[in-house]
Amino acid sequence: MYTKEQNNLQNKFHNRSLQMWTQPLLEVVALVEPTPFTLYPGDKLELTCKGKEETQEVTWTKDHVPLVDGEHTRLRNDQMEIESVEPADSGLYACFAQGPNSNHTDYFNVNVTDGLISSEDDDEDESSSEEAKLSSDQKLLPMAPVWAQTDKMEKKLHTVPASKTVKFRCQAEGNPTPTLKWLKNGKEFKRDQRIGGFKVREHMWTIIMESVVPSDKGNYTCLVENKYGSINHTYQLDVIERSPHKPILKAGLPANRTVVVGSDVEFECKVFSDSQPHIQWLKHIEVNGSRVGPDGLPYVRILKTAGVNTTHKEMEVLQIRNVALDDAGEYTCLAGNSIGHSHQSAWLTVNEVVEGSDVEFECKVYSDLPIHMQWLKHIEVNGSRVDTDGLPYVRILKTAGVNTTHNQMEVLQIRNVSLEDAGEYTCLAGNSIGHSHHSAWLTVYKVPSAQDMIPASSSSPAGLVLCLSSVLLPALLLVFSSLW
Repeated sequence: MYTKEQNNLQNKFHNRSLQMWTQPLLEVVALVEPTPFTLYPGDKLELTCKGKEETQEVTWTKDHVPLVDGEHTRLRNDQMEIESVEPADSGLYACFAQGPNSNHTDYFNVNVTDGLISSEDDDEDESSSEEAKLSSDQKLLPMAPVWAQTDKMEKKLHTVPASKTVKFRCQAEGNPTPTLKWLKNGKEFKRDQRIGGFKVREHMWTIIMESVVPSDKGNYTCLVENKYGSINHTYQLDVIERSPHKPILKAGLPANRTVVVGSDVEFECKVFSDSQPHIQWLKHIEVNGSRVGPDGLPYVRILKTAGVNTTHKEMEVLQIRNVALDDAGEYTCLAGNSIGHSHQSAWLTVNEVVEGSDVEFECKVYSDLPIHMQWLKHIEVNGSRVDTDGLPYVRILKTAGVNTTHNQMEVLQIRNVSLEDAGEYTCLAGNSIGHSHHSAWLTVYKVPSAQDMIPASSSSPAGLVLCLSSVLLPALLLVFSSLW
């Protein structure tokens, strides 16, 4: 039974909040210019959240997806490191620093390139080359050759995988304009000495070799001279033959999960393979009380396998909806190609929420702007969960006030849970750009007898990432925890 005031508040918020929910989804917009990073495969990437205060908690994302600490990506709170980058590491990285008094976000645009000179550099360098030649020709006094851009010639050793395009450049100036000659291993380099030949762009002071092979390894020297002098510079090229290998699975994935009955859960498996991999998701089972057969191999049930209409990305994720107790167990991601197979496993633990337990919902919110948060419970009115307009009825459980902090609003606690507490709960967050929401279900079980009650200290808090918004402002990370 609700009072008139409560009904007015409910209807007012019902109309307002559901109007918010029907707004179009908003893409994440970086409010600060990303710091650019350009690296070559094998380079080390180090990113630092510069605006972090001592009391702030830092979360790292790549292309709006949270990063986890592992063998490839190392997270040290305000620092992120990748010892040896790959082209797949390119993307938009962000660190979200949250504190009691302020929030801060840094963005980093990382580009891992296989080429030694980009097309944009070509355009920029072409104009600078022409300017250099023009300025040198205009000089009245004779001048021996000098390098025009020594900073771009500092890297002498270049290691690239086979089949890539390599460009070496030696921009110089002098009066009269110097001539350019290329040598390989100290001898004049001729086009017929290389399968496929090579290109020399005189106005760019550049040599270009396409689809390099191991026989292209060696020392390449540019000899620049006019009648007043000569200079030379040597680049060393190492070409790595890529040998076929079985699929590589990202360390730490899939990760162990702990959930409560009725929740949704996802396992993720990142697969890297030169050739198209075949991915399967398996659940380990028992047959006649045994987990392994006479040959020592485990009994498994195939849950998901690649089909004609499934993409590689779709196969990297296994979703289990409305988890039941018998879903608990070991799950394996199996990936294979023509070379071999790789697999990694994770465990799913399923707990029950019983009467008398304590429950927490946690909602992680990321926003560059001030936010307003509310916690809602979906209810029925006259036997219906939705109004005549199709929008759900909700009751406001918790709303931001003068004396509530951001961290306090991210958590909804329900003490001494009863059967009536079962249902759908929603975290709603908004800023001046728009609103985001995520929901989780609470299933409560009746305790058959007193001795079957689970003691309050029998387990530690368990967490499950239920939902991730990568296309909304503010971004939400909803976590459900069960304490008993």
